[in-house]
Amino acid sequence: MFKKIFVKNGKVNVSRIILAIVMFGLFVLTVFHFSSHQLLVKSVVELFDSTVYYFKNIFSEDIVVKEKVAVLTFDEDIIRSVLPIDIEAFGYRFLSMFEIMVNQSFIKKSWSGFLLWLSKAANIFLLLAMPVFIFIIIYYNLIIFKDKKLSDPLDMSKPLKTYLWFKENILAHVKSFMLNLWQEFKTNKIFLIGYICLALYNINMFSFVLTFFAWYLYFVFSLDLGSLWVLVCKFFICISPLLYPFFWPFWIIGFIALIEFIKIKLGFKKLEDMYSKNDEFVDELGIITGIYGVPGSGKNLLEVAIATQKEKLLREQAFNQLMEIRSEFPDFPFRSIERDVEDLKNKSNIVNKIQIEYYFRNFFKGKDDIYGYSLAENKKEHYDQLKVVGIIDELIDYAQLYYIFISSLAASTYSLRYDKGIKMSHAFPDLKYDFFHRDFRNDKQSENAKIFDLNLIRLNNQLDNENDATEGVFVPKKDKNITLFDFGILTLSEFGKDRGNRYSNQSRKDLKVKPSNDGTANCLGVLRHLTTVRYKQYGFIVWDEQKLSSFSGVEAAMAETNIFISKQNKTIKNALPLWFFEDIILEWFSSRYNKLYQKYIKMRNDQTLFSYFVSHVSAYFNNLGRKIMNTFGYRKLALSLSGVNVNGAQEQRGDDSFYLMNKIIFSDRYQTDCYKGFFDNLKRQAKQGINEFDSFSGKVATIQELVKTNGYFATELAQSIMEYLDQNKEAAQKELKKEEKPKEEKTIN
Repeated sequence: MFKKIFVKNGKVNVSRIILAIVMFGLFVLTVFHFSSHQLLVKSVVELFDSTVYYFKNIFSEDIVVKEKVAVLTFDEDIIRSVLPIDIEAFGYRFLSMFEIMVNQSFIKKSWSGFLLWLSKAANIFLLLAMPVFIFIIIYYNLIIFKDKKLSDPLDMSKPLKTYLWFKENILAHVKSFMLNLWQEFKTNKIFLIGYICLALYNINMFSFVLTFFAWYLYFVFSLDLGSLWVLVCKFFICISPLLYPFFWPFWIIGFIALIEFIKIKLGFKKLEDMYSKNDEFVDELGIITGIYGVPGSGKNLLEVAIATQKEKLLREQAFNQLMEIRSEFPDFPFRSIERDVEDLKNKSNIVNKIQIEYYFRNFFKGKDDIYGYSLAENKKEHYDQLKVVGIIDELIDYAQLYYIFISSLAASTYSLRYDKGIKMSHAFPDLKYDFFHRDFRNDKQSENAKIFDLNLIRLNNQLDNENDATEGVFVPKKDKNITLFDFGILTLSEFGKDRGNRYSNQSRKDLKVKPSNDGTANCLGVLRHLTTVRYKQYGFIVWDEQKLSSFSGVEAAMAETNIFISKQNKTIKNALPLWFFEDIILEWFSSRYNKLYQKYIKMRNDQTLFSYFVSHVSAYFNNLGRKIMNTFGYRKLALSLSGVNVNGAQEQRGDDSFYLMNKIIFSDRYQTDCYKGFFDNLKRQAKQGINEFDSFSGKVATIQELVKTNGYFATELAQSIMEYLDQNKEAAQKELKKEEKPKEEKTIN
């Protein structure tokens, strides 16, 4: 037994031996902690008395009266000074406190006491803190910042070398040992339970549990409300060991930690509330949404946030409908049909939900027994107060919904990362989205969006590629380009530029299929029919563009809802309550240490122990503030909505707002320079960069310098000026020849 506990992999487990020695020492101290034993005995006696009182009232015809609940008298004086056992005495003392606060003698005595305490604090400061303070000032000004030291930046002072050696050879081993000790404590149930039991016994928690049951047995029949106050006093009597001054620093730290814990909980609650409001906003959008705003207004961020949120909503919608069908036929073995759908998806035999429908319609045709479920013996129809539906139709819907539920819902024309909200299992996929608490350093629950082929929404590119489907027979094609977009989230960046305008489309006039006849507008107009399952929509398209006028009249009506970002709002707020105070503290520390470090590196090049600690403290506060803002930061976008009315014209639909939360939109979702790849090859081959450009020679640019800009206006202006000068030069030369000719004749004569 000893070897099994203290020997691990053939080696003596030192951590377990130390934990055992410490636990044995605590056990010995507990044995000699007689006050806890006495309190436990009294609690047992009180429980016995209350139990007798309880059973007497059960078996007696008359109510047995107990005068009052028993009082634990041990160490009662500790509590009586603050919480008298008699609740009336406590009430009088509580009210007298307010009378004392306005009493003149009390105020005078309190003020004199405060001055006395202040004088003692000043003495301590002058004796201890002042010399240290003076030394730091002298050290800063006369040693560190006295003269500039132009040494190698890689040089380290002897104190720094000594500290780094101490850190590497001693502190690192101590830290590793303490971590192993803590890990052993958490994982070994013998030590974990042993330490917890010793701690609970020494703070009399076992005694209080017995006391609580004793009070409960008394209260059941007596209904003595005054005994509640006695129970509160007993609680403080039991935990009186924790009220000694030795534990006050821990209580203060614990109180501050509790406040921060509550603030963090409220901060996450606020983020979740904002996310719920975003859910309502996104859920009310149409199947096609356009976002418009000037550059830098956040339209791309809004597109990413809406698409991410809609992906979660669609998956949750599919889950809810799956549960509806399961509740209609609770005896059906749905796991069997789920396995078949998973196999069809993984083997790529089925590539869309329409093929799922045809496959299972053919599979169920003529069967009286489905996966062991007899239609003759079991429920085969369901009435929902609106209509009667058969199990075959419901199972086909279930197969389509499950296919959507386990599929990748994200497709895009640029790289975009989505949180993968489901995790496959042997029973049913686990549905869970955790946008705010996840650590993305070890993130495995995410996936990149699928590359979307825009031909899939160009209806006229699909007409020559029809599926070979007849009633009862289905032969799926392997060509992925023959299937239209029938479910999922589609994000299109700069969609108006893809559609072009009358000028850019002139270069596309020789194409067989071009924006004017590719049928995109018609496809998007009937997309609702392609993406519907069980009366719910499972398709969503969102694009961003700078202005609605980038589209033609017909194309401008493609989106059911148009969102306009009315103004740029780059002010980031924090969801933590009363963040103002922490922000001031962090900002002060951060700026203070940053300035101190900047001052240091201007004076010295070498590395010292002082610079080491200053740089690390500065890095800590900078990183802490940034991590908090990255977790709880958000900004609110003011939006204006419009849509197409029955006459085809845009009509205003009011104003709304959307919350952009840093933890969601900036968690490595996408790159703002998503079209950078187009120019990478050109840039890699470039021979000239900004450092090689010519500079202007003066305050006023010359004609030759303006020509180097290759601007259309500058080039045309320079050309006009040069032509004008050339013409004047020719005229001047002619005039010069006319003036010089008579002089030559006079000379000859």
